[in-house]
Amino acid sequence: MTLARSWPVFLVALALYVATCSTTVQGGDAGEWMTVAAIGGVGHPPGYPLWTLLLRALALVPIGTIAFRASLGSALLAALAVALVHRAVWRVTLDGRAAWLAALALMVSATFWRYATVAEVFAGAAATGHDLGRARLALPEPSRAVAARPPRGRSRWTSWRPRGCAR
Repeated sequence: MTLARSWPVFLVALALYVATCSTTVQGGDAGEWMTVAAIGGVGHPPGYPLWTLLLRALALVPIGTIAFRASLGSALLAALAVALVHRAVWRVTLDGRAAWLAALALMVSATFWRYATVAEVFAGAAATGHDLGRARLALPEPSRAVAARPPRGRSRWTSWRPRGCAR
């Protein structure tokens, strides 16, 4: 499955988050990230370089306030995280309804929604963390999944031992 099935989920989440994006400075580190977006520099350690680059790019877009543009970065990354969850659930279950339900549950959960609409790094962490977890699992495409054939004379469930090792 390509990301084609997840585009509608991404667009619905993005529309929801953009409609509710913060246009002013919120608590926490949001003010610091808005300053980084406006004048550049490095936020507090570890600095989040990809997040900083995204904020600087969004600061050049001539829409709304700098606070809205910084919050838009969180909205984009949160929508990406929701789409990636949709894709992962679809790949594991092959059930479109389960994938939509999982994506919707994440999309409207209170904590995720709150951080998707303010300038914070948590939405980016959710998107990249999911992507790294998927890469570690290395899930094959469902249509191409082929059971590996065990070596001759061995069951798939027995562990392999080098020659000469005692059982």
